[in-house]
Amino acid sequence: MQHLKPLFAFATVSLVLIGLSEAQENSAYTSVISFSKTPMAQDLIVVEEEVEMAEVPCEACELGSTGARTRFGNGKHMQRWKKVHAKAKEHAATVSARNDAWPKPFDCADRQLYTSMWAPMINKGFEEQCVLTSNHFDPVTGKLNTFGNHTVAGIMNNMPQARRTVFIHRDTDAKINQQRMRMVKETITTFYGTEKLAKIEFSNELPVKLRGAEAEKITELWYAGKPAPIIPIASGTESLDATVTNR
Repeated sequence: MQHLKPLFAFATVSLVLIGLSEAQENSAYTSVISFSKTPMAQDLIVVEEEVEMAEVPCEACELGSTGARTRFGNGKHMQRWKKVHAKAKEHAATVSARNDAWPKPFDCADRQLYTSMWAPMINKGFEEQCVLTSNHFDPVTGKLNTFGNHTVAGIMNNMPQARRTVFIHRDTDAKINQQRMRMVKETITTFYGTEKLAKIEFSNELPVKLRGAEAEKITELWYAGKPAPIIPIASGTESLDATVTNR
């Protein structure tokens, strides 16, 4: 019996140890099975964003979510469609207003288009009308003669402000051009107080303009070269007076 007591004590201790080991294994297995990863703060934010996005419907058709529109690009297409639609509405409104106001908005444009073909000829006509040639300047002093002073006065007094430009025919001599420019400025300043009332420019136009005396001489020579008029005497009349008066 004395030898059996240690055996019983050893068996009891062994049973206790076996029980403890099984309990630890069970607890360890349970802890492994029930283990879950602790959610991070970033994951929680993502989850909250997905929940909030899921609650916002689509503005166009109320289908899907904002998250889906952002992921698949539907939102960008919707914004582009809205811009195109707004532009189309604006164009349609402009066309409608233009049609309602017809033909008033187009009168001025049509008139300008029609008269634009005549603008170069009108500008050239004013330039030839207002150009000063060598006939307007004294050949000795270089100053404006009477013909030139009258021409400048006509430009200053009769031309509208938009056409008030004194053109000087461009000579081959640069010194003569500068002298004529200076003389025209002095003349305008003398009679009108300032040269800024009119533009002064050079021109390549050379219209046929003569002084009054020369024009009158040409007219007289033309008439002198023609034969004297002859009035035929009608048959049956006694004199030239009777032919003219039909008596």
